[in-house]
Amino acid sequence: MRERLPVHDGKVARSIWRKRVKPLVQQTVRTVPERARSATAVLEAERAAVEKLQRDILPATEQAARQAALTAERALQRAAERVRAVPERLAPPAARSRRPGLLTRLAAGARDAAALGFWMGAAAALVYFGLLRPEQRERLQQGASSFVSQLRELWADFSFSEEPLPEFTE
Repeated sequence: MRERLPVHDGKVARSIWRKRVKPLVQQTVRTVPERARSATAVLEAERAAVEKLQRDILPATEQAARQAALTAERALQRAAERVRAVPERLAPPAARSRRPGLLTRLAAGARDAAALGFWMGAAAALVYFGLLRPEQRERLQQGASSFVSQLRELWADFSFSEEPLPEFTE
């Protein structure tokens, strides 16, 4: 305020003091004790609430936390025991030395072979009808029939029949 007013003008400063500052100072003097009493009452109420929390709720919370920690520790121990038992359950039984019978193994092999044949046939049909053009199919048919006829000739050459081979009988 003094920066705005000239230094030698004391009359203006006294006027501002009397009109603006003095009423604010008087109001503050009147209201500060009441506000201090109110703040003290709030502080005492908060202090009482904290003491009540420390006396009543804190022990119960600590007990609940200890109980939760014990429960978690027990659960962890049970889980560790179950994990240790998993390899024992997955391991093949040592006392059971009998293997499946011959017919059981033959049936399983036949099932696997039939499944393999089915899927190979499905894949071949998909390639033959889905991917090949008609001229490619024709060439494939000729090649397959040639292969089959050569296999028949080879089978006939190595068969152990009593008949003489037609090439050597002439």
